[in-house]
Amino acid sequence: MAKRLTKKEKGFVKDFLETGNATQAALKNYDTKDYSTAGVIGHENLNKPKIQLAVSEAFPDTELYQLHREGLYDEDLGIRHKYLETAYKLKGSYAAEKHVNLNVSAEVDDRLDGLIEQIEHGLDNPEGTT
Repeated sequence: MAKRLTKKEKGFVKDFLETGNATQAALKNYDTKDYSTAGVIGHENLNKPKIQLAVSEAFPDTELYQLHREGLYDEDLGIRHKYLETAYKLKGSYAAEKHVNLNVSAEVDDRLDGLIEQIEHGLDNPEGTT
């Protein structure tokens, strides 16, 4: 049995379908005026299977809609993804990580030491007195 959407989630879906902007939809339907918080709420909502289904119902030709309707999409998809990622890492299927080493010349190193000393001296005597 599919879970029902809350009043806020229904409003979110409606506004998201109208604007295509999850942050704006969250600002309008949730108790926040903070743009960053609304962005997080919008992102989290779009990852909820019941909201994905509601959005996909507006576009019945999409693959996501078909997966939901055929019962092939479920909430533990994230767990499966993490399992596959770990399996690929163990088998060495990912490209090797690249590391970069930077060599700093002695002249630059001396300049940095001097700057650090000036900063430390300035912190010890903030008014410039000795």
